[in-house]
Amino acid sequence: AVKRIDAEERGEREFKSEVAAIANVQHVNLVRLFGYCNSSKAPRESQRRPRRSGCLSWNLRYKVAIDVAKGLAYLHHDCRSRILHLDIKPENILLDECFRALVSDFGLSKLTGKGESHSVSAIRGTRGYMAPEWLLEQGISDKTDVYSYGMVLLEIVG
Repeated sequence: AVKRIDAEERGEREFKSEVAAIANVQHVNLVRLFGYCNSSKAPRESQRRPRRSGCLSWNLRYKVAIDVAKGLAYLHHDCRSRILHLDIKPENILLDECFRALVSDFGLSKLTGKGESHSVSAIRGTRGYMAPEWLLEQGISDKTDVYSYGMVLLEIVG
């Protein structure tokens, strides 16, 4: 996938945060970073249009749910520094040609130590997928991503 970020949409700080978070992360269910260009002159032809198809079968929905869970488990438990994604939602789950789910968009992610909880200076993310403790400014943890994943599961089965 090629991601184009508008200068007005996201600042340089968020972009660098995303690059730092995913630069050394390699997992079959996470989008892999091959490189980036911070020039406004990137060609638009490099962006393939996604293929649209009908509804996914129940078996494929189950596979997507498991793939996303594996990606999150890797971020939360198997990375050197735990990574909180903080924006799990359907738009940030990509499917490859074999319908393997890939978690993408690490712009809001935070690198944390194992078992740490962090306070939030500004609430960012997508309402409807954000955990109540984040909205109430009570701190974030891996449970924040798990709540968002649960909201995605409701959409997968709905």
